[in-house]
Amino acid sequence: MNTPKPADTSEGSAQTAEDVVMELSLACYQREAVLAATYALANRCTVEILPGGHENSLEVRLRPTSAEAHRDLAQQFHQELIDHQLRLDLEHRFGQLRDLIYRQAFAPLQGTSDPPKVWLRRVHTACCRYGSGASRMGKS
Repeated sequence: MNTPKPADTSEGSAQTAEDVVMELSLACYQREAVLAATYALANRCTVEILPGGHENSLEVRLRPTSAEAHRDLAQQFHQELIDHQLRLDLEHRFGQLRDLIYRQAFAPLQGTSDPPKVWLRRVHTACCRYGSGASRMGKS
């Protein structure tokens, strides 16, 4: 479902043959990732995001601002989309661990440091919850 479709050039359509139209499954990509990817290309094209033709899908229409901008537009959009989706996936998996490390690193500046044993137990729990390499190999 993620391949570019030819633009509809029927009479009454506002798009041109230069448009890049893609239908994206929301089972693969979060809406936030789609918006971030389209924003990253905002200097090269105008974007229209519509409900897709299938359940749980979005149609993304990229209209290049120039002939130069059209070149590799679909490929660059997919690269941006994958990049932003990966960022969201990593945030989901490791965001809590990152926050724990951040809080511990800056705790001395706030004067509210957790005792090291409590902090290490939290880190170990977060690593096990999010699938560190050691827990996958049967080591704890």
